[in-house]
Parts: sequence; C-alpha cells; structure tokens
Amino acid sequence: MRKRMVILGGGESGAGAALLANMHGYDVFLSDNGSLKDIYKQELEANNISFEDKQKIRGLLNKPSNPDMTTERYSTLLLWLQ
Repeated sequence: MRKRMVILGGGESGAGAALLANMHGYDVFLSDNGSLKDIYKQELEANNISFEDKQKIRGLLNKPSNPDMTTERYSTLLLWLQ
C-alpha cells in the first residue's frame, strides 16, 4: 500500500509539494480553501493527483463524495500538522 499525504494549501509551494510527493510514490491529496490557479489544476490533473479547492479542512474529512477519506485514517496526520 502506498503512503498517503495530505497537503493543505494549493499555491505554488503546495502544488510543488504535491508534485514532489507524487514523484516519490505517495498517494497525494491536496486541499485549499481558496481557488486553485488553472495552471496548478492542470499540473495536478496531468499527474493524477486528487485535489479540491474552495473547501476548508472540514470539507476534507468524512466528505460524502470522498468516502475513502475518513477521520480515522487522517486524524493522526492532521494532529501532527497542527
């Protein structure tokens, strides 16, 4: 099973971190509470990286359209990020 990484923030640094983590074999999910620039969306899509924008962190957890993302799986990571 691939390691998972959640990246909060989809600006230049967040998108770059997502691409780098993807290159290193991580299953990456990027979330941003604002709008991602089209250039970053295109790069993420071209590299098959899952993302959402216009969402706050609570939108990431237990989201009906994303049943694989559960609080149980990510609570440790989110606590670590705090």
